[in-house]
Amino acid sequence: MTYQEAVDWLYSAVPNFQRDGGSKNYKIGLENPKELWSYLEWPGSSISTVHIAGTNGKGSSAHLLASGMKEMGLRVGVFSSPHL
Repeated sequence: MTYQEAVDWLYSAVPNFQRDGGSKNYKIGLENPKELWSYLEWPGSSISTVHIAGTNGKGSSAHLLASGMKEMGLRVGVFSSPHL
């Protein structure tokens, strides 16, 4: 598959916010991401995950949660990227 074929497939398979008229494609909820995760066989649908988003404090929050979960006896992994 060429790069252009991959781009064309993505545009045909997933709504494009700018191309398709902006806010009419915005839907509150997780139905669309869950459908995409299912299609891609995303491992996050079969294991418990926590996603932390925001401007500041993501790393601190992730490590605080991980520490608490470890104390509860849970098996925990943290993926954090310094540039996010």
